[in-house]
Amino acid sequence: MSSTVRTVPAGPWMFTSMPDFVHWVSGSVRGWPDLPVLTVIDPAIPSSPGGQQLLQQLQGAADLFCVPPALDEAALLRTAERAPRAKVVVGIGGGAAMDTAKLMAAIWHPGHRMAITSRSRSGHVVLPDGPSRGNALGLVPTTVGTGSESSMSACLTQGARKRLISGSGLRADAVLLDSGLTATLPVGMLLAGALEAIFRLSTPFVMTATPRRSADSLALASIRALVEAGNEARTLDPGKETARANQVRRDIAELSSFSQTGWSSLGRHSYGTLPWIIATELSMAYGMSKMDVVAAILPTYWQRIDTGDARFGSSDRLRDVGQALAASAGTPARSPVGALEDVLSQWGLTRPLPLQLSDIHHIAQQISRAWGGGLPMLQGLTSADVAAFLAEAAGAHTMGGRATGAA
Repeated sequence: MSSTVRTVPAGPWMFTSMPDFVHWVSGSVRGWPDLPVLTVIDPAIPSSPGGQQLLQQLQGAADLFCVPPALDEAALLRTAERAPRAKVVVGIGGGAAMDTAKLMAAIWHPGHRMAITSRSRSGHVVLPDGPSRGNALGLVPTTVGTGSESSMSACLTQGARKRLISGSGLRADAVLLDSGLTATLPVGMLLAGALEAIFRLSTPFVMTATPRRSADSLALASIRALVEAGNEARTLDPGKETARANQVRRDIAELSSFSQTGWSSLGRHSYGTLPWIIATELSMAYGMSKMDVVAAILPTYWQRIDTGDARFGSSDRLRDVGQALAASAGTPARSPVGALEDVLSQWGLTRPLPLQLSDIHHIAQQISRAWGGGLPMLQGLTSADVAAFLAEAAGAHTMGGRATGAA
């Protein structure tokens, strides 16, 4: 098990006002008036009222060179070749748009480009720290949950695999959190985003046995607040914009972004992300969204911890998370797994797991090759250990083991 622990780097400027963010962009381009702002923008953004407003303000502040998100490495390389080497890059959209914006400057750096495009077996590429990347990066999320705007990582699809790219050079300089940009999100996506942030906060919490009062208090308070906001989101009228709906979207977006800043996981193991790894590989194998897979496997994962398998996490600390979930959901805390299943059920996020028993060995080997076998991310778990967990998760569904087995 790696003894490396997480630290808290300096974070980006966080703006909640569109004019303030546009002012930051205009100030950033003053030194390079002849270069456009490279803008990675999700194709759906210009048709939304909030997106139109943001683009109009940005176009009034600078020339924009707009490109779509890169769906894979090949598309990223094509974009890097045809786009100007801008000194200001802005990403507007979901995780794909923000990850593309973060990777553009890295792919222009010869050393980083070699690391990103390498064909090593590792599922995680850590870019070396070095001089400033030489450009300003602003990110504008139009979804909730990923927290990509505040992280120093980006996901990149290479063929049939997905790799995690991390490095200080991927950290944004400025972020705009504007609830008007998430006005068209369905309630189901808000709830999935809240679950993703809960998942991100709880996993390193339970995988680090040593208490840390500051980080623990922040993580548990954030989990409680996310459950409360999610419960409010359930009652919103779809398509009806109200001050209350605006507030709920804002709360989930801010809590999600905060979950990536590091304070709530200060001192945790850097590789306390085991279920994220498993969910990522399963989502690629079956074409499911990552949060659908998380909703399907997380109760089984927590059950492992609750029965005393310390390789997956601390049962004592899982009880703290379970109590936070139950208290905010307003349900009796039968067990941590029961509290989780109550939230998933109430939010309509219970999911079947289409994992075929015949595929388990192959997927377990794939996970072990990319993240284990001497690499630190699986924290010592073997391919056989992963296969046993996958069989257990699949059995919970195919044999109707728990509430998450309901389709």
